[in-house]
Amino acid sequence: MKLYPTLLAGCIGILAPLALGVGTSNWVQTSEADWKAGQFDNVVATNLGDLKLSRAVKTLLEQDEQVSSVNCLAEGADGTIYAGTGPQGVLLRVKGDDVSKLATIEGATGILSLCVDKQGGLLIGTAGAAGRVLRLEHPNKEDEKPVELFKADGVQYIWQIVQTPDGMIYAATGPTGKLYEIKPDGTQKVVLDTDENNLTAVISNGKDLLYVGSDPNGLIYRVNRKTGESFVLYDAAEAEISALALDAQGNLYASTAEAKEEARRTRRRRSGRAPRRGHDRRADHRRASQGASAAKAPRSQPGPTGPNPQNASRRRP
Repeated sequence: MKLYPTLLAGCIGILAPLALGVGTSNWVQTSEADWKAGQFDNVVATNLGDLKLSRAVKTLLEQDEQVSSVNCLAEGADGTIYAGTGPQGVLLRVKGDDVSKLATIEGATGILSLCVDKQGGLLIGTAGAAGRVLRLEHPNKEDEKPVELFKADGVQYIWQIVQTPDGMIYAATGPTGKLYEIKPDGTQKVVLDTDENNLTAVISNGKDLLYVGSDPNGLIYRVNRKTGESFVLYDAAEAEISALALDAQGNLYASTAEAKEEARRTRRRRSGRAPRRGHDRRADHRRASQGASAAKAPRSQPGPTGPNPQNASRRRP
C-alpha cells in the first residue's frame, strides 16, 4: 500500500519541470494587413483585423504589373462586366471567367468611373493631369479607340458619371468641386460649383433632380438640373460621401468614410474652424477607412432652409 504515494510523488516530480517550460503568447490583429502572411480558408479579414466567414471566392485576375487597384465596375446589357483600374488606366472586360484588357487610356493614371449609356456605349471617367470623360461606342468589339467627350481646365478627377433619361451626362469632378453637364452635341456647362475639393458621387432621380456627395466636408447637395437651384440637403459627421443610392420609394441613402488624415480636419470643422482647402484626394484614396457609416434621408418635400447637423438624418430629398 505504500507504493502508490511513492509513484505519485515521482510523477509530480517529472511533470513539474515540463509545466515550468510552458509559456503564454498573445497575438493582436488590428488591420487586414496583419493577416496578409497567412492563408485564408473560407474566411475574410476586415479592415479592423477581424476574421469572418466568407462566401466562396474565385480570383479571376492574378497579379498584373499594370493593375494595382480596381476602382470601379459597370455591367453591360449582355452581362459583360467592365472594370476601371489604376495606376496605368487599363480597362478590363470580364466575360464569365475570362478577363481581357479592352483598352489602355493614354495619359490616365487611373479609371475612376464607368457608366453604360442608353445606346450601350461605355462612358469612362479618368484621373491624371487632365481628367476626361471618354466613350467606347462598341465596348464588345476589339481594338476600338475611345472618343473624348469632355475635358475642362482644372479638372483632374472624374469621380462619377451618370446619364439622365434625356441623354444628358453629368460628371462629378475634382479637385475644384464642380459638377458638369455634358450635352449630346458635346457642349458643356457647370451646373454646381462648390467650395468642396471633390464631388465624389452623383445620382439622378430619373427626372430633374440630382444628388451630389462631396469631400472633404461630407456634404450632400440637391440640385435641380433644369433651374440650377441647389442647396445642402445633408451634412455628414464624416469627411467623405463615398456613394449614393435611391430606392423605389425615393428614399436617399448615403455611405460615408473618413480616413485618419481627414479625421483631424473634421474635428476642426465640427469645432467651428474652417477646414483647409487643397486636400488632394488622390486616385488611390478609395482605401480602407475608419468611421464608415451609412445614413438614410426619408422622402418628403424639403423647405428652402439650409442643413441642421442636429437633425440632418431626418432631412428628406
